[in-house]
Amino acid sequence: MRNILDKWKSWKANKVQKDRLGTSLLFVLSFAFVLLIICFERGPVRWSLVFPEGEPAPRSFFAPFSVSILNEKTTNIQREAASRAVPDVYDIDTKLNDSLFSSLDETFSFFKQNKTSPSESLSWDRLKVNVSESNIRIFLGEDLEYLHQWTKNHIRRFLEQGVMDFARKMELLNEGKKTIIARGFPKSEKERVFSLKQVITPSEILSETEKIVGEQFSKNRKLRSALTAFTSQFLKPNLIFNEVETQLRQRRASSEVPEVFEDVKKNQMIIQKGTIVTSDISRKLDAIETRMVFKKVQKRVLGTGLIVCLSFLVLGCFLFYFEKETFRDWKKMVLIHALLIFVLLIERLALNIPYPFVFYLLPASVFPLALSLLLNRRIGFLSAAVISILNVLLTNFSMEVFLYSFLGGMVATYTAIGLRKRSQFLKVGSAMGLTHFFAIFGYNILQEVPLEEAMHLGVLGIVNGFLIAIPMLFIVLPILEHIFGLVTDITLLELSDLNHPLLRRLVMEAPGTYHHSLVVSSLAEAACEAIGANSLLARVGGYFHDIGKLEKPEYFTENQTDKQDDRHGKLSPSMSYLVIASHVKDGIELAKKYNLKEVIADFIPQHQGTCPVYYFYKKASNSSSPEDIKINIDDYRYPGPKPQLRETAVVLLADSVEAASRSLTNVTPLSIEDLVKDVINNKFIDGQLDECDLTLQDVRRIQESFVHNLIGIFHTRIQYPKSDAEPLWQKIVSRKTE
Repeated sequence: MRNILDKWKSWKANKVQKDRLGTSLLFVLSFAFVLLIICFERGPVRWSLVFPEGEPAPRSFFAPFSVSILNEKTTNIQREAASRAVPDVYDIDTKLNDSLFSSLDETFSFFKQNKTSPSESLSWDRLKVNVSESNIRIFLGEDLEYLHQWTKNHIRRFLEQGVMDFARKMELLNEGKKTIIARGFPKSEKERVFSLKQVITPSEILSETEKIVGEQFSKNRKLRSALTAFTSQFLKPNLIFNEVETQLRQRRASSEVPEVFEDVKKNQMIIQKGTIVTSDISRKLDAIETRMVFKKVQKRVLGTGLIVCLSFLVLGCFLFYFEKETFRDWKKMVLIHALLIFVLLIERLALNIPYPFVFYLLPASVFPLALSLLLNRRIGFLSAAVISILNVLLTNFSMEVFLYSFLGGMVATYTAIGLRKRSQFLKVGSAMGLTHFFAIFGYNILQEVPLEEAMHLGVLGIVNGFLIAIPMLFIVLPILEHIFGLVTDITLLELSDLNHPLLRRLVMEAPGTYHHSLVVSSLAEAACEAIGANSLLARVGGYFHDIGKLEKPEYFTENQTDKQDDRHGKLSPSMSYLVIASHVKDGIELAKKYNLKEVIADFIPQHQGTCPVYYFYKKASNSSSPEDIKINIDDYRYPGPKPQLRETAVVLLADSVEAASRSLTNVTPLSIEDLVKDVINNKFIDGQLDECDLTLQDVRRIQESFVHNLIGIFHTRIQYPKSDAEPLWQKIVSRKTE
């Protein structure tokens, strides 16, 4: 048992922490959205429009502060120079080298084969190189092994160094290139930088070959000629331009060049009046403007953030200390923040319209008016102050907007007290419009605006109240009621219509329950008025609290016309308890079927709380023998929950008092007062009022209200004496018989 209790406490603690975290997160998100909406505005007129490029400057301009301006032109020139200074990257084509050496080896192998096994007809077509028959015969007369090694070493010396095409080399020299980077050497050396003049071409190698062959084979003229011609066929360009690697190195070199900045001192003249605006001057103006805008945004975000944070802090503290029920209700907190963001967003979009008088048409009063109707007027009054402060920030500290937003919101909230008909919105709109008019008119008079112009601006305030705020409220209220499951007094008044299908069913199928519900609603309404709770909500909740009895009306005494027809006489006490308690579950299902508002449906389970069905508990206890297991009263309790609102608690008490009053035999004011005291005291001791906000003073006032109204219900009349005069109908009959 202790482990279960510890787990329950741990879960409850975690739930509280989660609720606190959720509320904190809601405030943070709302703060971020509000800050974004306030700081997001149409940009100012850019200087490119004031100082158009290519046109004379309309005025002189001096730098308001020292600033370093990026010189993009110089930076780009230096980066392009650094990019061009990077040598082109070439890779030695090792596959081509291997192919040439393989071809050379095959050629000399063929020579050796024909020298050792001469045949009358040599198959010269098998050779992959172009060698004349005369030159072949010259080679066959020489030491082929020596020529093979000499030619191979000679060719390798040039190919491994890299050979470039002559046309490509001329092209690079014409472009001003001085060096290249070669890669792919057979040794461990990864790459080498060559002066472009040192890079050899096939024609240069051929000249070098003629010189070397002439020195090596000076005595054999025919061999010199044949060897030079043969070697030239293996000296081909093998340097391949690597474009990807070259561009990569060029970009790297360009990025390493630092940006070039130009220092502009404070009060330095940027342009003189009448001077042509050049691209360089335009660039300086843009840089200074960007810096000024950035500084302005920084200051605006910081200042706005502090004021918004303070406003949210005041709102949160007020709700936490004075509206705990609202603060703990996640839906209501989301409603407050969502409606605030919605109204501010509408106002921001309106302010971005290039219309000079849009300042007077901001629907700020919608926020406090909607909250006063959906929640209560105290929250409405505070929200009028909050939205007015935020409107000041939204309009760059327009005192005029603050005055009509604050005063209009306050007056609208006050005039909405007791609003129960849609036609009464005309009264609210009139009061709000006139308040706007006098606030705007008075402010402009103080600002020495001409009287006629001040009157015109004040009329815009009336238009705001009648044609913007009230129509917008008509649209928003039903949507908010549907999304958040709340009701206004207007909706409650519509639900109080006794022609509702459920109430008509009660009249026809359970008339006793219907009459009981009317009396309970009347008692609850009067008691709620006495303690300052929502009397209309209590009345409507009283109408529907027992609709679950429609499923089995004959099992409830108020619907039993024949005293002999006791349906519970054939049932065990536990079964009777289940039948009686089931009217709560049946009522909840009927509420869902008929789409009753959640706040009304809450009266169905909460009007019984966790009270025991005491009659059948007592009956079960009396019918059990001493040897039986002791009957537990908790087994005969309603499932709950206990009343969460003052209104549901009042209906619980009214329901119990009305039912108990039917059992009074000697009805006197004193007996009624004692009965009410006993019923309320029992509910209080049983803990049924623990989860609502009723105070002891509220309970005393409820008791007095119940006593007063029950005395009126059970009032006695004097017995009128019978008249000695002959009845009129007898006189008529006697005259006719005569």
